[in-house]
Amino acid sequence: MEYNYPEEFLKDIESTYSKVKNANLSSPIPSSSDVAHWYSLFNNGKFSDITYPDKNQKVTNSTPLYSHLSRTKSIASYLVKSSVQDANYINMAFSALNFYASQKYNISSWWDRQVGLAKDAAISAMLICKMIPKNNLSDVFLPYIIETTNTTMGETGANQADFATIQLFWSLAGWENTQEDKYIQYMLASLSAMNELCYIVDRTGVEHGEGISSDYSISQHNPKNGTVYCSQLYTCSYGTVLLSNIFSFIKNLSGSLNLAEDAISNLIDELTEGLGCHTYAGMIDIHPQGRAISRGTMSQSGWASWTDILMPYCSSAKQPALLELKKRLQTKDEHNNNIFIGARAFWVNDYLVNFSDKFCFWNKAISTRTAGSETGNGENTKGYYIGNGSYWVTSKGNEYYNIQPVWDWERIPGTTVELHAYPGYPTWPKMEWGSGSWGSHDFVGAISDGTTGVLAMTLSKVHISGARKTNIVSSSQVNCLATCIDTSKTSNTVLTSVAQDLFCGQAVITYFDSTQQVVSDNENITSKTILSVSHNGLTYDFSEYPGQNITVKTANQTGRWSDINTSGSTTPITQNIFSVWINHGKSTSESYGYRIYAHDEMNIDDILTSRSENHHLISSNDKKLLAGTIYQIDPGTKFSLYGGITLEPLSATSFVAKADDSELKITSTDISQKGKQIEFNVSWQKNFSMVTQRVCFPVQTGNEAGRSTTLTIKFQ
Repeated sequence: MEYNYPEEFLKDIESTYSKVKNANLSSPIPSSSDVAHWYSLFNNGKFSDITYPDKNQKVTNSTPLYSHLSRTKSIASYLVKSSVQDANYINMAFSALNFYASQKYNISSWWDRQVGLAKDAAISAMLICKMIPKNNLSDVFLPYIIETTNTTMGETGANQADFATIQLFWSLAGWENTQEDKYIQYMLASLSAMNELCYIVDRTGVEHGEGISSDYSISQHNPKNGTVYCSQLYTCSYGTVLLSNIFSFIKNLSGSLNLAEDAISNLIDELTEGLGCHTYAGMIDIHPQGRAISRGTMSQSGWASWTDILMPYCSSAKQPALLELKKRLQTKDEHNNNIFIGARAFWVNDYLVNFSDKFCFWNKAISTRTAGSETGNGENTKGYYIGNGSYWVTSKGNEYYNIQPVWDWERIPGTTVELHAYPGYPTWPKMEWGSGSWGSHDFVGAISDGTTGVLAMTLSKVHISGARKTNIVSSSQVNCLATCIDTSKTSNTVLTSVAQDLFCGQAVITYFDSTQQVVSDNENITSKTILSVSHNGLTYDFSEYPGQNITVKTANQTGRWSDINTSGSTTPITQNIFSVWINHGKSTSESYGYRIYAHDEMNIDDILTSRSENHHLISSNDKKLLAGTIYQIDPGTKFSLYGGITLEPLSATSFVAKADDSELKITSTDISQKGKQIEFNVSWQKNFSMVTQRVCFPVQTGNEAGRSTTLTIKFQ
């Protein structure tokens, strides 16, 4: 076919082909004796040592097909690296590829058929496309792969990134083998699809919010609850698949084929405002991992290399954040951070992060807009309570390493649970692809002014109803408050888990009478006089709310990866686990209150809390800070701040208020994301009389719904 492309453009294609080819060779490259052995087994497109499925039956086990295509790719890789290209081996690789495509297996797993196997096949074709006669790929392979995997199939996020990558492979193979113009068009379409994945997705668009969100969290597998798609946080699983594919494009594309500058700029924001917030001291938070938490402890390997890929495209304004992220990823050192410090609110996914140089706090809530987690493919079978106010807190980065098999999944820190009461007990309820994992109320959300943050949630689940739970983070501590926990319909023990992590060998309980008790192995202590518990660099402090019935336990817990993942190892694992929880009674108004801080923190008494049925607040001793959640307006209720300022909330919401001599800054939003006007009355003394000003926050809609805004009231 005739074509008319600039010479430089065609050179860019050749350069891209060379880089993509070399980046996708099998590792290790097989030896000549290996290839000779495979040739001895090869006949009519098949290898005699592989038992192939019946093409007339549905294929439920794709392992033989993976073996076939993996070997094909290995042979093709050998040919690429070999100084002499044996015609028999070339024909073997080509025939093996055509055999697979010609069978058109009915593979039950769409992912195996359209991603896993398709990728191996497309790479194999790309590796041999210049070795075989012109147009030889056109008869069988190219029609098959085009029909199997292309970017017009309606996929989103990470799945679309996989499809775009595979399309790049087979379009390069098609162009190099046929020189037909349509394969350049397919190639450009794959680039366009990958380029689009770098941008913010519309929460109500055709992607249903799957991809990079406006708060730089990444969502995938958003389950549908009625007419609403509930956002599911997946930054560190599907999100990293998405990013890995994008960065492979940037690394291997040449010249005019590269992604758009503004797309790459958005990736810098994704790393520094999104992905980088999910790791601390080498540990990755549980919440954005989704089902992957049941596969093992996730690694941040490769993330630092992404910062290197982006650095040539980085503006001077964004460079400090990218450099600090790279330093954190490489050294796992969180001291002396200038950018990854303070609170970050992710309003799309009801998620809050707080960094300090001593510890990190990750906290996830669920609403009628968001999902907690999912099961699928036999993975994450016990994740029913993930996201239900759950948190992970770490100071050293090793507190939860490979804890998943032995974890008591009814005692996830931050959750309030009636034991052994989940639907179907003792069989854990399935949340297939997120179904049923969403929350019960819309009054849920996260806000932050960059230093102080609030995550509020109203939740009813199983037999517990109406719980109002707020976590408020500041520079030195986390305050966890809850009221209105209705346990009156429960039959079993109800508890709020405070901690459950690997026991470091010693913990210390301090009682209200100032006595202390060292906790060692195999202890179980319950008391209403516990003031605080310290373990592994963190202190859990109950001092503001005496009389809470607290249990501290250390014990060996045993489990198997197969307990949470049907494909996991069945080998028993035993770990020594440290747990703290609050025991609740049976009433319509259970509550709790505690705070978390680094064990050596000196400024813990600078913050006080206030808790009622309708409000959860913290305030500083100097009254320059007031933050928390108003669940319901008590008419006429006003709160005092520094310098005689009074703040009267007129709307149920979360807020952060900070005052000094000249101004008051208020950060807030409609956390229910219903388009409500959020208002406050602010009063202060001016010229010996009180002045009152109505403060009205802008109504945030669309992608910005739930995003907090800071307004400033000047007193001069």
